[in-house]
Amino acid sequence: MKKRIVSILLAAAFIVLCACNVKNNTASTETPLPTEQPTEQPTERPTPAPTVIPIDAPDFPELPKLGNLTGGALLTGDAAYIVFDGESDLKYVYDRFGELVDVFHAGSSGNNRWGRSAGIYGEHGVPYGYSIERREFLPNYCFTGGSAINMGVSKHYSYPMMPQDRYRVGYFVREILDASLENKIEFKDAPEYILDDPNSKPIKAYELDWKGGVVKLGEDYLLINRGDFGSEDYRGKEIIVIGPDGHEKERIATAKFGFIESCFAGKYLVAAQNPWEEDYNFNLYTLSGEIVKKNIMRVGAVGYTEMDDETYPLYACDYLIDRDGNILNKDLEKVGKVNPDEPDFSSIQSDACRQDELTPYLPMEIDGIELFIGDVYVGLKDAEGNWLFRIYNPCLSVDGDGIEVYW
Repeated sequence: MKKRIVSILLAAAFIVLCACNVKNNTASTETPLPTEQPTEQPTERPTPAPTVIPIDAPDFPELPKLGNLTGGALLTGDAAYIVFDGESDLKYVYDRFGELVDVFHAGSSGNNRWGRSAGIYGEHGVPYGYSIERREFLPNYCFTGGSAINMGVSKHYSYPMMPQDRYRVGYFVREILDASLENKIEFKDAPEYILDDPNSKPIKAYELDWKGGVVKLGEDYLLINRGDFGSEDYRGKEIIVIGPDGHEKERIATAKFGFIESCFAGKYLVAAQNPWEEDYNFNLYTLSGEIVKKNIMRVGAVGYTEMDDETYPLYACDYLIDRDGNILNKDLEKVGKVNPDEPDFSSIQSDACRQDELTPYLPMEIDGIELFIGDVYVGLKDAEGNWLFRIYNPCLSVDGDGIEVYW
């Protein structure tokens, strides 16, 4: 019996040992232990050489030549500068050889008599009111009778019986020069004002109301306060007569003239007591108040003292027309005839309308030269379209087609 029990115990122990051995073998299979024997290294083989595909070298286009492409002067005669618009409000100035000589800031809006565009300018050119010659902005001079008149804004006046957000402007006549902006006339008897800058020195000037202006009769300058066109308040106004030496010669009441509209031929005033009644209700006056010609209308006039859209300008004219349709020249000689009811003045070329005094300051026209403004380039071309001068457009424009501007 004892032998049988021992045999059974031995058999059970053997079974347990076998089970443990199987469990350990399974664990070893799932997570083998690392060995210290080195792993077999891969055999090194040479990398095959890449296949060479022949490719032609790219042919890059030659970069365009910029600047002066002629090697000499681009402009001749009175032409001296080329002005281009740049980014924002920048303006670029190149001389006759295509060298950049100046850069200035100027907006494109506002009332200004000077040239307000890119273009070719002379030695005295004033693009956007900026004098290239003087390197400064100039006042908005009014030109008349070979003179330049500086009329600066003084203050605002409310419209009568109008909303208070509307206004009128008045002017200070600050200086009078010749048309070349030299030989200033000093006002000897004018009151003194501090204008623009409260820290500036006082200057002598004459204040005119919003309908005022200056005309030249003979050698004298007439500073005219004249009131409103549509009322009779002009009757209480006056004319200040300034001689060429800057002294006041006299003051004349405007009542004997009425509403002064024009200066004719540098000799007479065109005025009417009731200017709103009819077309031929104006008379021709001497400064002393003598009527030289009745029932006339101005022809070929230019509003040379109009400072903004709110003002009613004084005019200069070289021709008149009477009620019979006769056209009269500066000497009051009949030089033609029109239908007085429907006059056609297209054939009359008035010297006053040309405003020759402004010509030296405005863009110029040059035969055979085109100012080209494109998306990529700006510059000058000859009549055949060949570049004479070329730079990248300072505006960096990317839309629209190139525009050729002929000056």
